[in-house]
Amino acid sequence: QALRLSASPMSQQLEGDKQVVQRVTVHMQEAFAEPPWLRIQFLLPDTSPRRIQIKLPVVLTKFCVGREVTAQEFFQIWRQQNFVLNEATSIVHLSTRFSGVLVHIARCIVFGGALRMHHGIDTNPDNFVLVGQLVDASGHSMGDLGSPADAFGGGDRERGLSLVRVEVGAGRFSGKARIVVRSSDHVVARALCESIVAQLCEANAPQSDGMVAR
Repeated sequence: QALRLSASPMSQQLEGDKQVVQRVTVHMQEAFAEPPWLRIQFLLPDTSPRRIQIKLPVVLTKFCVGREVTAQEFFQIWRQQNFVLNEATSIVHLSTRFSGVLVHIARCIVFGGALRMHHGIDTNPDNFVLVGQLVDASGHSMGDLGSPADAFGGGDRERGLSLVRVEVGAGRFSGKARIVVRSSDHVVARALCESIVAQLCEANAPQSDGMVAR
């Protein structure tokens, strides 16, 4: 399993006018693309059963940290075969709240520091370049864990590394954005791409792959 969850103990009975808080700790075992489901089952005072099922708001960016790279390093990694093969891309209709305000887009797609913005790498100032890397339970980036180099020639430093380009449309493409993510792992690339899509898209607008963004 990609995630290991542990929950604090709580009473088996809850009165109707009471509230309780249960702490749930999540440890990532491996990369994941879909958030886990949370199922709550309980009995009402008349012993009739009830079940509620929702998606737990845990996404891959919770386990990422921004990385600083030079322009030379960015393009060198961007062109590596394994990163090219693991590319995930999508075209979305931007939410109306982003109309003409690039700074709002920038604030949304860094995910509180999970991705680091890099200026001066893309020749178009309206585009965004970001870099992030998965971290382990102790907060160290995966590239520091010391696993063997991958079969395509990448080193330990690139484990869990992701490079992101968000191209904001202009002219006849105004109101759209193209998201491209390349990573050492395809699951990571897909998860980050879908997370950025969810941040930027207009609700119920079709994506490039024909799916509907929620």
